[in-house]
Amino acid sequence: MAKRRKGKLELDWVGKGDIILTKFDEKGKTYPASYFQGQVSDEELMPREFELTESVGDPKSENMLIWGENLIALRSLEREFAGGIKLIYIDPPFNTGQDFEDYEDGLEHSIWLSMMQNRLELLRNLLSKDGLIFVHIDDIEQGYLRLLLDEVFDRRNYLSLISWERSPGAGIGQGGKFLINVSEYIYVYAKNWEAISRVKPTYKREIPLKNMKQYNRILVDKGRKELIKEFPSKSNNLPVKVYKRYDYEISNISLKDFENRKDEIVQEYVNNFENIFRTNRVQKENRFQQDLISNMDKDLYSVQYTPSRGRTEGQITELFYYRQELFSWLKDVAEIQGNALLKIDKINDFWTKEQLTSAGISGEGNVELRRGKKPEVLLDRIISMVTRKGDWVLDCFGGSATTTAAAHKLGRKWIMVEVREDMVKEKALKRMRNVVNGDTTGISKEVNWKGGGGFKVYKLGEPLIVKHKDYPSIKIINPKYYNTALIKVICNVEGFKFRKNDKLFHGVNKLGNKYAHITEQYVSQGYIDLIKNKLADNEQMIIYCFNYDEKITLPFNMIIKKLPTDIGKAFQLRLRL
Repeated sequence: MAKRRKGKLELDWVGKGDIILTKFDEKGKTYPASYFQGQVSDEELMPREFELTESVGDPKSENMLIWGENLIALRSLEREFAGGIKLIYIDPPFNTGQDFEDYEDGLEHSIWLSMMQNRLELLRNLLSKDGLIFVHIDDIEQGYLRLLLDEVFDRRNYLSLISWERSPGAGIGQGGKFLINVSEYIYVYAKNWEAISRVKPTYKREIPLKNMKQYNRILVDKGRKELIKEFPSKSNNLPVKVYKRYDYEISNISLKDFENRKDEIVQEYVNNFENIFRTNRVQKENRFQQDLISNMDKDLYSVQYTPSRGRTEGQITELFYYRQELFSWLKDVAEIQGNALLKIDKINDFWTKEQLTSAGISGEGNVELRRGKKPEVLLDRIISMVTRKGDWVLDCFGGSATTTAAAHKLGRKWIMVEVREDMVKEKALKRMRNVVNGDTTGISKEVNWKGGGGFKVYKLGEPLIVKHKDYPSIKIINPKYYNTALIKVICNVEGFKFRKNDKLFHGVNKLGNKYAHITEQYVSQGYIDLIKNKLADNEQMIIYCFNYDEKITLPFNMIIKKLPTDIGKAFQLRLRL
């Protein structure tokens, strides 16, 4: 008998566990640098500071546009944003054969999977408890990506695979080995599906004429009511009261000559929005409703009762009936935005080009991109259906800033990371300046965007530890970092929160009982004696310094780490785990 193997189902590949950074060769072309191949050092992978290079618009804005390698940037964001991001949308390279063209096919897929695994693991840490991640992909790596996402986020947290009809089925450049390729895919996973189990995604669109034809009656006046029957509910024994209405008034909205009278008709709907209805026949299987209408003729009736289940469970509810049919109110399936009447629809997993058109995408944000640019309306749907104003949205493959443009116009806070300097300066930065200044493209009209807000531009800082310029075998603290800059970057690397105005306790851990003290001075016994009395017995301190007296006697709650040899060791251990 074969032995039973234990363990979870997961994807395996050549070099799994490798760490891939995006680097640039002498010609400025990107290539995947491998930790296993010695192309990436521990020091490179340490968290870094974000160097502020520019502030655009509102100086108080928290929005971040970061230029730098996204794996290092994500690691550097963890200290402040772990557990704080509500929505992550990423549109990574699709591995079409062009991204790693100098590698054989099997290795190419392996590198792509390692690159994705590294980043997905960090992104999961950044998500809030009720956070979601949307990963955009095409059919090349879609199957592999599903297994990888199951491994990182847990299969139970899979929510959906969205098929997006990117383009029409006819035309030039649709490709496809067998059938015309018109679709891309978006995987949706939750950090914890139980935390979002009550979320029911919807989207809004201009109400179609066919729905206006259905909802075209107005209950102008409910009239007076007279109780004709009362009985206890079988489900909760609470009273059910049936009323007949007298002196009521119902009118119809004329849709004649709709195209020429559209504005006038829509305004009538807006003016009477709360009282517009349609009626539906009661299902024969619904015994409760059938019992109610058995007491009614063709006039107007209302019923007051307390439901024992459903969205109005435990609340006194009033239903209306006309000609033995049940009212459905327009206000339950639509809403008003300004003078526009919008239909609210539940969202399925097939998003058509009619719903989310790409028309005019080349000019969105007033930046051009030959291929790969996504329409703002796509991001509008994603952001609107799972976040609220003020929530954090992150995109670490930022590209031309479609995600952040849509997030900004929708009143969300955002973080964008992009590794390519030309993409940041010529596309993303230009586009986001346009957005702040009142960009009129994309979703601007639909969301009534007039401009405002702001953001800060950051460059990923240099590594804390570097090779000596004359003696490459010797590692030293980067001379760029001294005084406050040195303190901040060491706190970040070692997992402490920087305390801006504290001259002694420079950093503190999450629990508030361990401190970091960083000094460029020689640490003697006298230095230790001055500090130790500031610590309570239940508090600890790590002192970071370049040189110290090796004969020092340390109290039980203090240790010394020498720079640079002892720095980052906890991070390196976590890296290898």
